[in-house]
Amino acid sequence: MSPITSSRLVRLGVLATTLVAALGCTTKDAKRPADQLATPVNPAGFAVSISSDRGTLTATDTRFATLTIVAYKVPEWTPVPDQTQLTVTTSLGNLDNAGGGQTLTLDMFGGRATTRLYPGAVAGFARVQATVNGAIAEITINIKEAPTTGGGGTTPEPAPVASSITLSADPATVTDTVAGPTDVSLVAVVRDQSGDPIKNASVNFSTELGTLASGGTELGTNSSGEVTDIVEVTKSDLTNLSGSSFAVTATLGVVGGTTSATFNVGVTHGAAPSEAASLTITTDLSSINDDGSDQTVHLFATVRDQYGVVMNGVPVQFASDLGTPSPEFANTAGSGQAASTLTILAAAVHSFGSDSFDVSAIIGTSGGTVTQSRTITISRPPVAPLVAEFSDDGPACLTGISPHPIVTFTNLSTGSPDAYDWDLDGNGVTDNHDVNPTMDYTGFPTPSDVLVKLTVHRGAETSVIQHPVHIDIASAGGCPP
Repeated sequence: MSPITSSRLVRLGVLATTLVAALGCTTKDAKRPADQLATPVNPAGFAVSISSDRGTLTATDTRFATLTIVAYKVPEWTPVPDQTQLTVTTSLGNLDNAGGGQTLTLDMFGGRATTRLYPGAVAGFARVQATVNGAIAEITINIKEAPTTGGGGTTPEPAPVASSITLSADPATVTDTVAGPTDVSLVAVVRDQSGDPIKNASVNFSTELGTLASGGTELGTNSSGEVTDIVEVTKSDLTNLSGSSFAVTATLGVVGGTTSATFNVGVTHGAAPSEAASLTITTDLSSINDDGSDQTVHLFATVRDQYGVVMNGVPVQFASDLGTPSPEFANTAGSGQAASTLTILAAAVHSFGSDSFDVSAIIGTSGGTVTQSRTITISRPPVAPLVAEFSDDGPACLTGISPHPIVTFTNLSTGSPDAYDWDLDGNGVTDNHDVNPTMDYTGFPTPSDVLVKLTVHRGAETSVIQHPVHIDIASAGGCPP
């Protein structure tokens, strides 16, 4: 049996708790209140647990309990996908902040999420439930009355006594493909009625499978309220187990009896060797700006095996609809993550024909290529509306004193048009595409008016304006107005 180490004493992402039913966790506590929110359930395919760092709060107090929710896909016992939605409800107190509501929706990452429970002003038992894909886990937190001041002063707080226990296991899942025995480290934490760790509390561990290092004898908690044990399971133990988990339990003696916390250790049978199975991509920016400067986005890809464990040394290809990531190929590090940098020139951002683009990460697996993408938006400055307008130096005077048969037209359109159609003789047919054209009206009847039309374009947009040009004979006083 291998010695216990600090890395094996704490496994972030796996918590089992008192009063949790969703992972098969149960707590025997004679003081559970009768009111119910919903019956904890564990539907096929998912399991969820909820734990608290405090078992007791005081009404009107500013101190809070930190709630940790963990969810798995079963029978694989792998964390639920990132951004899986979690709903937390409480019958008393406030979630997230002192003024928060009693229902809160969160996104889970790495199969975990945390929030806070503030006590509020009403004393009683707060029934807190976590729901993930139909799986429900529950925990009860005692919100006691605030101390009152009488003639003799403030009511003294009761002496701390062992009140609640939580249990975690590392690893949370074992496999029967390992040749030798497997050690599972157990950590129980005991707290008093105020939710604070308590020293020298007596705890007994038990297991449905394997052998305990303690032999099941009584153990005492340290100054952090922790007590540890190790359960050793052999390949034969796991191979002969018909189910997909076995229970380990920590039992605490409390006033009036005992209370216990149970953790179900997952078991995979005939598991295949680890191989790349899933991929996620994240970026440090969700939007870039079309502001005339080059833009930089950092890309991160995380690869996990079929058991949800991050993988080292897996080749990842990065790609983008806009710009080219550098490096294009990178291997994952020990964290399971590969990184690349996408630099996009200002001109490319400005000329890109969409207001969003996708960046992607690609890996090869035994089942084929896996691609994950993320959309990045482009924030562009507001565009002036397209409005056609022009002026001219008419009227056109064809004969007489100082004739002026040629009229110059000046474009006054706004909105940055990219094409111009001029109908200068009023016959409905485009005559010229210049920005500022001229027209010789020699031979047109006098006096007459020609309706000149300008149509401007910007991509698929158009705008039209029409003005008449007068044609006449110049007199001694010049062209008539």
